[in-house]
Amino acid sequence: MRDILSFLFEKLSPFNVWIMCGLPGSGKSTWIDENLPEGINVVNQDSIRVELGIMDNVDSKKIGTKEQEKEVSKLNDEQIEKFIRARQDFVIDNTNLKAGRIENIYKRLTKANANVTIVIVDTPAKTCIERRKGDIPPEVIEKMALSIEKIKDKFRNNKNTIIVKNDKS
Repeated sequence: MRDILSFLFEKLSPFNVWIMCGLPGSGKSTWIDENLPEGINVVNQDSIRVELGIMDNVDSKKIGTKEQEKEVSKLNDEQIEKFIRARQDFVIDNTNLKAGRIENIYKRLTKANANVTIVIVDTPAKTCIERRKGDIPPEVIEKMALSIEKIKDKFRNNKNTIIVKNDKS
C-alpha cells in the first residue's frame, strides 16, 4: 500500500513551470538567470536550432526552412512533454509564442498539476530594436510587439502572471 501511495504522490506532486514572453532582447534570459535556480531546465527553440545545426549559436537568430522549423517545433513540444512526464521544474523560453499557443500550453500544464507562472518581460520595442540592431530587422520586432500586447491583454488579470517592466536601455 505504501508503494502505491508513494507512486501516486510522485505522479501527482506539483512541479513549477515558467512561460517566458517578451520580444527578442527584452531581458527574458536575464530574468531567468536572476530569478530562477541555476541549472533549471530551459526549453528554447534557438537551442534546438543549434542542436540541429540550423544556427551556429543561440544569438544568431537565424531560422531554418519551413521543414526545419516544423522539426524544431516538434522537438520543442517533445521536450515540454518530457519535463511534464518527469515532473521536473522547467522554463519555456520562446519569443514567438502567441496568446492561443500560451493558453494551450497553460491548460496542458495545469491539467498535469503544474504550478504555472507566465512571465511577461515588458520592454519597449524601441529598446529591443536597439539591443538587437543588425541582428533582427526593426519591422520584425515591431510586428512581434503587437503579439506581445495581445498576450498582455489576455493574461494580465491571470493570478499567475507576472509583468516585469524593463525599460532600461
